[in-house]
Amino acid sequence: MSVYSSWAAAIDDCSVDINDASLTAYTLRSVVDGDTLRLDNGDRLRIIGLNAPELARKKRPAEPLAMQAKQAAQIFFKQQKTVYLRNGVVKKDHYGRRLVHVYRSDGQSFAAHLLSQGLGWHVVVPPSVASADCYYQQEHLARTQQLGVWNQLYRPINALKINSSDSGYRVVTGVISSVIKTRHGWWLEMGRIAVSVRYSDMASFNGQEWLGRPLTLKGWVIDRSDSAGVRDKGYLPFMIHWRHDYMRVVVD
Repeated sequence: MSVYSSWAAAIDDCSVDINDASLTAYTLRSVVDGDTLRLDNGDRLRIIGLNAPELARKKRPAEPLAMQAKQAAQIFFKQQKTVYLRNGVVKKDHYGRRLVHVYRSDGQSFAAHLLSQGLGWHVVVPPSVASADCYYQQEHLARTQQLGVWNQLYRPINALKINSSDSGYRVVTGVISSVIKTRHGWWLEMGRIAVSVRYSDMASFNGQEWLGRPLTLKGWVIDRSDSAGVRDKGYLPFMIHWRHDYMRVVVD
C-alpha cells in the first residue's frame, strides 16, 4: 500500500465530463443530510468517499456542523433537477442505500465540494476506491486550513480515554502498544481501542512496523464494552477498522 503521493501542480477538483458513458442521469428529489440524497424514483443515495456529521436521531443530538453540511448540500444542488451518478463496486450499503459518486450538471463532484469545505471526512472502504486520491486532496486542503471538522470542534480523541459516548465516526489518536498477526490480518492495540487491519484491504501492511509508533486514524469506533465475550476474553472494549492508508491522518 503506497502512502501519500506528491501533489500535482494543479489540484484536481474531481470534476467529470457528464457525457461519460459510466454516468447515468437521474432526477433529484431532496437532500436528506450531508451525505445522503433521495431521488424522485424513491432511491436513497449514500455518497461514496464522504462521511458528514450526523443530524439528530434516536435521542442523540445533532453533531456539530451537521446542519451546515446539509445546507451546503442544498446550496450545491440548488436549481439542479438532474444529477449524474456513477455506481460503486459495491452497489448498496447495509441500510439498502445505493452507493454512488454524485455530480451535478456542470460535472462538479458533490463529495469533493463538501470535503473541500471541511464539512465531512474522507472515507475509503475497499473495494470502492475510485476517486480516492482526488478526494484525499480535497480533505487535505480543508485540514491544512483547519476548516469545518478540522477545527477545534472535532479534536482527536485520546485512545486511552475513549468511552461509550465516543462511539460512531471519530478521529482517534494514540500509540500502538501491541501487534498480533492472525490468519486474516493484524490486530493493533492502541489505548482502549483494537485496530483491525485485513489482508484483503491492505495486503502489504506490516503491523510489526507500527509497534511503539503514534497513530491518528479516522473511522467508525465500535463500542463492544457490553459484550460478555469481549470481557471474558480480555479484549479491548472498543475497536476500529483501518481499511485504507488514506484513513490515517498524517501531520505535515
